[in-house]
Amino acid sequence: MEPMYYIIWTSISLTLFYGVYKLAFNEAIPAWAHRVYLIFTLCGSLLLPFQPFALSLGLENNAVTENFSDLESLEILTSSQVTSTEKSIDLWTVLGTVYTIVLALMLLRFLWQFIKMYKIYRRAGIERSSELVLIKHPSIMAPFSFFNYVFINEKLVEEERYEQVLTHEQVHARQFHSIDIILAELFIAFFWFHPLAWTIKNKIVLIHEYLADDGVLQTGVDKTTYQVLLLNQIAEGRLICLSSNFNHSLIKKRILMMSKSNVNPGSGLRLLVLLPITMLLCLAIACTNAEEPEAAKEEMNIPPPPPPLSMEDMNFDDATFVVDGKEVSKAEVNKIGAKNIQTVNIVKGEHGDQFEIVTKPQVVQVAKKINYEDARKLFVVDGEIQKDDFEVSSIGKENIKSVNIIGLQEEIKKYTDGDYDRVVIIETK
Repeated sequence: MEPMYYIIWTSISLTLFYGVYKLAFNEAIPAWAHRVYLIFTLCGSLLLPFQPFALSLGLENNAVTENFSDLESLEILTSSQVTSTEKSIDLWTVLGTVYTIVLALMLLRFLWQFIKMYKIYRRAGIERSSELVLIKHPSIMAPFSFFNYVFINEKLVEEERYEQVLTHEQVHARQFHSIDIILAELFIAFFWFHPLAWTIKNKIVLIHEYLADDGVLQTGVDKTTYQVLLLNQIAEGRLICLSSNFNHSLIKKRILMMSKSNVNPGSGLRLLVLLPITMLLCLAIACTNAEEPEAAKEEMNIPPPPPPLSMEDMNFDDATFVVDGKEVSKAEVNKIGAKNIQTVNIVKGEHGDQFEIVTKPQVVQVAKKINYEDARKLFVVDGEIQKDDFEVSSIGKENIKSVNIIGLQEEIKKYTDGDYDRVVIIETK
């Protein structure tokens, strides 16, 4: 699969999925449904371009015209067009280089997040609490979690809000929110140029906080007390981008979300909208798969057609035509047929243009040089193929009207796939 083909279809899929999300999803839909849709958006956009199905619409692009009488329709590659092609290649090379450099930087940034967590882990105190592993260190300004590892300031343990913070991070761990973050970060690394990749990642982070807040309230914590806890948090930036952070800049949205009571659990069925979108994208990609890509043409050794050139400046009235080194008339050129022409070179002159045409080499089959008596013969009498033990004498010379002997293998194959040197066609009276 061509990289550009994949990038284009992934970008189209991401845009379509998110566009429908903005139209169909609102705050009345449960947070878990938002999460499922957004994760499916990332996974679907990555995987759909790989679907192997192809659907032909029955439209054929006939690049070769059988009627060669109109020489103005010839397609010729000139030096100016070669220069244009080279410039286009250079542009794609530059874009590819820029993309690769930024991708490498994004992957290094992704790796650096793990290194930062590991450094904290190495110098922090470690304590196990239920299914969580607590990493305590005074340099941790805001609590965050990565899978079941909770990084927390050791002074926070002595405060009343400690249990609520721990419950919040426990919800992140149980629902495997870290997997979503890793997927979103990797998606951004490869599609850093697509603004929706960043938007969806931020949206997923916010949905995680909604789910964690709801998990805390489900344990019986007073809503007002918990909201006050959020307001009392010091607004610190994220220490680790891969983490689920208890304290972030979207506290206002979280408090407003907790204050809403119009969430309809049954509205999660809107996830079914994913089915028609996925089917539509599969159909569109299948249609493009049916159009033979350039890579497939190269594998079949079929050269791409040359770009068309206007022939308005060519003088056909005084033109001369040379076919395989022999000067011929325009009428004779018309009889050749476009499929039999290998190259056409036009030489402009003061007294008319000269068309130098080279035709494709013709393959001529020659019958094997073998004696008739020694040849393996297949007899066909009045259109009926005879057995190998057939004898001509069984017919009688007086009953034979005509005899035709075929020695070309191409013609022999029309009668049999067997190993024969001759086909003897006999017509009786």
